[in-house]
Amino acid sequence: MVFYRFVGTATSHLGSYPLKIEVSGRERNRLRLLKDKNIFYQNINGVNVYNIDKLIAMKINAFNGRDKARDLFDINFLFEHYPELFTIANLESIITKFHYYGEKELDLLLEDETHTHKLTSCEEIKTNGFSNALLQKVQNRLNELESESTNENVELVSSRKENIDKYNIIYISI
Repeated sequence: MVFYRFVGTATSHLGSYPLKIEVSGRERNRLRLLKDKNIFYQNINGVNVYNIDKLIAMKINAFNGRDKARDLFDINFLFEHYPELFTIANLESIITKFHYYGEKELDLLLEDETHTHKLTSCEEIKTNGFSNALLQKVQNRLNELESESTNENVELVSSRKENIDKYNIIYISI
């Protein structure tokens, strides 16, 4: 459900481009059911704004559900600024999309959208190899998280074993 929609044009030093702003109530009913609404958004100057981790999840969902290169660009921006907020599930989802489309196809989509809609100047973004560079960063982060997860599991198992040994010693000595 869209409460407000503005469709017009915006102008920058690169020329005019289409601009669409929507204020949506899609999440409103879900948020009413939550006791702690702050897990999804915060109020900034009287405007409810999604938290970055929720925004990341929504952007990845958009990226997986359509073929808009701006989603790829947005994910790269979010990943550059907030890599620690990407979960293993987020990263695996991005990698799956890359494997489905292929990096070259995504680069072509990005190049086409960049030039067609004048999203940015060609000097600011190198579309050739953009997807591969992002994929490498995402895979590296996934490897880090999986390694951390493995180390935590090893520590947990080791800790449990120490506790079992300790209790066995106590039991034996009683």
